[in-house]
Amino acid sequence: MVLGLLGTAILAGCSAGGEPKGEAEGKLERVLESLPVLFPTVPIELGADGRVAKVAGFPSKTIDALAEDLTGNPLFGRIVYMDQDALAWLDRRDIQHLTVALQPEGILLLVNGMPLPSLAWEGESLDNLVDLLGKLSDDGSTAFHLISTEGQASVAALVPAISKLNLQLDILLPDLPEEGASPRRKIATPTRRQVRSLIARQADGPGEASAVQQLDLAVHYEPVSLKGKVTGWVPSFAGFSTVDLQRMLRGMQLDRGGKLKIPQLMLRKDLQQRLALEGIKQAGLEMREEGLFVEINGKQLPHLAWDEDRLSNLSSLLEQLYPEDEALPDEALWVPALRDTAPTLNDYDLRLRVGFPLN
Repeated sequence: MVLGLLGTAILAGCSAGGEPKGEAEGKLERVLESLPVLFPTVPIELGADGRVAKVAGFPSKTIDALAEDLTGNPLFGRIVYMDQDALAWLDRRDIQHLTVALQPEGILLLVNGMPLPSLAWEGESLDNLVDLLGKLSDDGSTAFHLISTEGQASVAALVPAISKLNLQLDILLPDLPEEGASPRRKIATPTRRQVRSLIARQADGPGEASAVQQLDLAVHYEPVSLKGKVTGWVPSFAGFSTVDLQRMLRGMQLDRGGKLKIPQLMLRKDLQQRLALEGIKQAGLEMREEGLFVEINGKQLPHLAWDEDRLSNLSSLLEQLYPEDEALPDEALWVPALRDTAPTLNDYDLRLRVGFPLN
């Protein structure tokens, strides 16, 4: 939600009035750079209707009027950011505030002051992300696309601004009289010092090397042909593709009734087309003690950073939101698996490499 608000502000700034693009972006950058000085911590209060009621103590109507004078567009408008059912559910679970800390090193997320796994970046990983989204944007063909050209342009404009910010946003959820404990025990929002301490600890990386379970996996997609024509790409592990395994099964006469079938797991045609067009030859996924890392063609992307405390907090938060003695809604059937495994994710060193054909 917060990133959406910031994106709205940036897009509004970039299209302000009839100013040339360079001047508008320069003004926007100066405004963004001044935000941490004016408001090192910005409380955003949501009302019982799910709309933004106050920002940094100012009524949202006042902020909207100022934004409209500067850019021609209101910043918040009448958007409902969280419906009343969601607000009631969070109040019953005693979720009082969410903190999003936008830092030059990444984006931290805290719930009730508890730090959770967060998004981190270093070196050229943000630029690599923008470049990848450009490759996966809609080019008008039938090939797979992840984002529209307008969305990719918005991300490209947003990234330089986010990577310079040092801003803490505390989203304060309403205390609904008819929901949860009343009055509820107030939980303090995290201080700037606590946030910077988390960033410093994240930069230091893990402490003493601990015994972890190591596993390296390499999967290669290879083209499969029918009557001399390539029909698609199928995965191959240890030199055997899914097609090879099916042939072996038949050759060993283990499938005389024709009932045993190994799924080919053929890659989607539109995704195959996109990977080939953009020359994406390899993707890597690595789960380490300090987080989850992704790279494409050897280029590192922003990663998910964690440590033992954050993973334990994630498990505790899921238990708080979805108690074991209550039935899970259909959209939350994944919760028990993540809740139970989260504290152990940093006990493994897993590497997965996936290769794709060159043509």
